[in-house]
Amino acid sequence: VMVTGPESLVSQVARVAVTVKLLDAKSTISQSFAPTPIGTDGNEVKGVTVVPQMVLVELPIEQQLSYKTVAVTPRIVGSVALGYQLVGVMVEPTAVTVVGDPNALRDLNFVSTQPVNVNGAVADLTVNTDLDLPPSVSVVRQQGIVVRAYVSAAEGSQTMRIAPVIVGLPSDLSATLQPGTVQVTVTGPMPILGTLKAKDVRVEIDGSKLEPGTHLVTPTVTIPEVLQLVSVDPEKISVTVK
Repeated sequence: VMVTGPESLVSQVARVAVTVKLLDAKSTISQSFAPTPIGTDGNEVKGVTVVPQMVLVELPIEQQLSYKTVAVTPRIVGSVALGYQLVGVMVEPTAVTVVGDPNALRDLNFVSTQPVNVNGAVADLTVNTDLDLPPSVSVVRQQGIVVRAYVSAAEGSQTMRIAPVIVGLPSDLSATLQPGTVQVTVTGPMPILGTLKAKDVRVEIDGSKLEPGTHLVTPTVTIPEVLQLVSVDPEKISVTVK
């Protein structure tokens, strides 16, 4: 700026200043202020003219730190064992408060955990882990992160051809069965079905009360307890007793 006026007054001007009040300011200031001539004693010098009468002051103001509460997302890697499935994942706590650069937090809506490996799992897992935080971001309060992965055997079905057997038939009688085999369909955990053999499934006909002749009999099917019987085809077997 240019200061004009009586030489005795102009010579007293040591500097020209503007006063910008920053109290409670939260955003960049861009405003015109009237400059004030200041003497060597620190007081305003009156009786002089300052040109221009207004000056533009631009003062960038940025927030140093920002706080935000975001969700915690468990990061699961790997695959559970064959025949099993991941049925659910839980994390505690479900949300945390983070602090950091406002620009970094602006688009941050969740934070992930460190990778939790479930490879080959055949049962539920409980893992203590940490958060995978972006640069310039930290949690307000340090706390343990627990991830629980729930694993169960996958369900499936299997059909087998089984030869029925007749039990309890008196020794002086004989019987023929038609058909000679039936289709038995069961459901249950895949690991059990994978090891299921024909000898584990029994189809029986009670011959203790059968008299000579031809009868249509509903067989009794016995399977391992963890499995469920879906169907037997055919449902009835023709038994000829002699």
